[in-house]
Amino acid sequence: MTRQPPRHSDFQAQRGQDQRQRPLFWWQNSWFIILASLISSVPLLYPAIPPLVDVPGHMGRYAVQLGLAGPNASLWYDFNWTLIGNLGVDLLVMLFAPLFGLELGTKLIVMMIPALQVLGFLLAAREVHGQVPPTAYFALPIAYSFPFQFGFINFALSAALAFLALALWVRLGRQERLALRAVLFVPISLLIWLTHTFGFGLLGLLAFGAEVARLQRTGARWWSLPFLAAVHCLVLITPFIPMLAGRSDAGGVQASGWFQWQLKEAWVRMMLRDRWENFDKFSALALAFPFLLAFWWKGVRWSGGFLVSALLCGALFVLLPRILFGSAYADMRLFPFAVATAILMVGPANRIPGWVATGVAVLGLSFFAVRTTATTISFGLYHKDHQATLAILDDLPKNSRLISFVYKPCTVDWAKHRRDHLPAMALVRRGAFTNDQWDLAGSQLIRVKYLEGSRWTNDPSQLVTGGPCRRDWRTMAAAVENFPREKFDYLWIIGKPKRMMIDENGLQVMQQDEKGVLYRIVQPMPQGKAR
Repeated sequence: MTRQPPRHSDFQAQRGQDQRQRPLFWWQNSWFIILASLISSVPLLYPAIPPLVDVPGHMGRYAVQLGLAGPNASLWYDFNWTLIGNLGVDLLVMLFAPLFGLELGTKLIVMMIPALQVLGFLLAAREVHGQVPPTAYFALPIAYSFPFQFGFINFALSAALAFLALALWVRLGRQERLALRAVLFVPISLLIWLTHTFGFGLLGLLAFGAEVARLQRTGARWWSLPFLAAVHCLVLITPFIPMLAGRSDAGGVQASGWFQWQLKEAWVRMMLRDRWENFDKFSALALAFPFLLAFWWKGVRWSGGFLVSALLCGALFVLLPRILFGSAYADMRLFPFAVATAILMVGPANRIPGWVATGVAVLGLSFFAVRTTATTISFGLYHKDHQATLAILDDLPKNSRLISFVYKPCTVDWAKHRRDHLPAMALVRRGAFTNDQWDLAGSQLIRVKYLEGSRWTNDPSQLVTGGPCRRDWRTMAAAVENFPREKFDYLWIIGKPKRMMIDENGLQVMQQDEKGVLYRIVQPMPQGKAR
């Protein structure tokens, strides 16, 4: 009897099995993957408060949510639980805060995020390629990309969970356990959506790409691949039920800032933005190294699934507006993960010696180590600045009404000072009212009811400039002159340059240092002055 040649799907399955049966290098072992994940949390060990721009503001919301913001918080804020796709850390802090306190609990949760992201990158790459490619380690610094540095912690957590879920999706698909996968991914998709809506969208892109690749290996015709992959991904649509209901309650999809090309170009340059501009830009260029190697290697294998996902993420980065569903920087958040997915697309080459593969892995790990060391140093410097700035709160009486103004230069500094939401620490530590909370229907659970409708009580009223360079921010002089003094007890100015003059009439200095000044308001302004 003549033996029939193996079908394309049988050949691909055998090839993947062969990859999994090969001896592993030390950098491909599970213990090393876990070690790399833990090392990624090192930059966050030292700072008492994670030095990510929005994190102090989130901590202020958590204080209100947990009833830790003092007896007057209920007079100033409303907090009502609603099912929205932006609750990842908000829910975790309910478990961590009673055990560790609010500040340490938040820090521990944030430390988990880059570790989970690195773990997700490596496990997804291993499932797709059969083993961790040496080039995959170049993607690890993206765990500290600019969206994470900005403090989008719910989104960052959801992105990490999306890559971990991708590893499970690919494994179950490879094992042809499609019914089990369908059952499991109904709650998994809901969990990731609950963490953050954009993470759920990222999961859909990743799963769709992986499914296109799996179906292609089964011999499905190319023109049917998108349709069949979409059918298999229908198990992920459950979150659309609460999502659409919530959008209806919030007045529909909130979107603005379409096709702002200058900003999109800036987000590309700022992908790894932290403190040192030339170093960060050079690091972003270094991410191209895996692709140069891939073109040089003979026998390199590319993942079609990661390729499809990377192209979709890149297309959405181009097409999405700046604000979507009430969340700012919607487009910017996707670009680093388009790059990470493209890096993970490069598989292990079959025709290179083991010592060459190890050398490439060591290069990727060295890049990861250099970025991690630099981020650790940078975060230590931000920590010292935050501690010095917050020392003034020791002189703020508890449960007072505080208005704060944080100076922002008109020229954009590469190293953001990350004080934008430091006023919220007065809410956390002193139970004071602060004017930097987000009041966004449909995307946040907190509502500022003190002076409702005023332009002085919620973000971005705390941000001021030296000159009229931003229409949505006041100048420092105008803010100090016009805020409704009879409605507040204290004024905190952060980061004002010494040369900048303001009208201090009716303000009594309580404490002053190089980082800021705390005033007691002793004289109301003339009636009708505020606007």
